[in-house]
Amino acid sequence: MISIVDELRNIIATDFISLDDKGNSILLNEKDTSDCKPFKLLKDNARTITLKVDIPDFDLHPILKKGIKYLKKQPDYIIFCENTDGCFCLIVELKSKNKDDWHRQVKAGLTIAKYLVGMLENYTKKDLSSIKYRCLLFHTSKMKPKIRKKKTTKQKAFQYDFHPIHKYHFTDQSCGADQPLPLFMR
Repeated sequence: MISIVDELRNIIATDFISLDDKGNSILLNEKDTSDCKPFKLLKDNARTITLKVDIPDFDLHPILKKGIKYLKKQPDYIIFCENTDGCFCLIVELKSKNKDDWHRQVKAGLTIAKYLVGMLENYTKKDLSSIKYRCLLFHTSKMKPKIRKKKTTKQKAFQYDFHPIHKYHFTDQSCGADQPLPLFMR
């Protein structure tokens, strides 16, 4: 069976592979001035490649015009991970306080990830449609995103919400505390 993580590592420029993905964890951090303090995703037995695409002065979309508001959005991280449960692509956005625009950023991340997978499919001549895409928001705010309308009275087992407009699975979590990566691989 093809290792999507290994194949991506072969085609992606090393400038965009996060050096904070090493050993048994992935360190996620926003700007130094952020209220969202660095934390780790603990890999367990997952194989991963983490892309840091929110890099200053980097034009991820050079073919698009500059200066058009909201056109060139991107998330903080794109993480491809695989274990015995399959292959997942996690689009990760870290936010301090204002999280109004996070859905636009992860939607852009999905577009970027699907482009990379499409390029890999073309290169390897393999069907990679089994990859499951998930969007994650880690934030400092105490409020839930506006998309949630259900009231919860007791603690339930983790599950993703489904965005009715953008059509993807997502969750929001508090940042700052280490999290087990396999929790999000479902």
